[in-house]
Amino acid sequence: MGRILILLILIAGGASAVPPPLSAQAAGCTEPASPPKPQELVVCRFAAAFNRHDLDSLLVLADTAISWLNVVGDSVQIQAHGHEGLRVGLASYFQARPASRSTLESVRAVGQWVSAWDRVLPDSAKGASAEVALTVYEVRDGKVRRVWYYPATRLVPR
Repeated sequence: MGRILILLILIAGGASAVPPPLSAQAAGCTEPASPPKPQELVVCRFAAAFNRHDLDSLLVLADTAISWLNVVGDSVQIQAHGHEGLRVGLASYFQARPASRSTLESVRAVGQWVSAWDRVLPDSAKGASAEVALTVYEVRDGKVRRVWYYPATRLVPR
């Protein structure tokens, strides 16, 4: 873990920009690789900031040219591009869904690519059921550069 923290400090350009050390589980991921790869931890921290609705921390972890893309059938829709686009898009999303939370499951990295199953937790006040979607992150130089979010599947309670 010490080597990962040092790597993150070097990537971020100093200790002030590095979030405190977190295990992958504490950061909002379940079933990470053991030991987790640095790019997996970046994605887990990104998910933890999302769950806190902490836009400033999300932007620290996002490349300035981040693209958030939704895969729909055989096309890709750009949901947000750049820091300002991500801030505006997620602020609107969080305002519309104040109870929005998710966990990342089966987080795995191969090179700069990190895949995860994003389990969106239901808003119990609205009686919604949980959903799961495949998400692929591109992590370059310790920052999330692109996010591809595939269509979610509603989970039927057993």
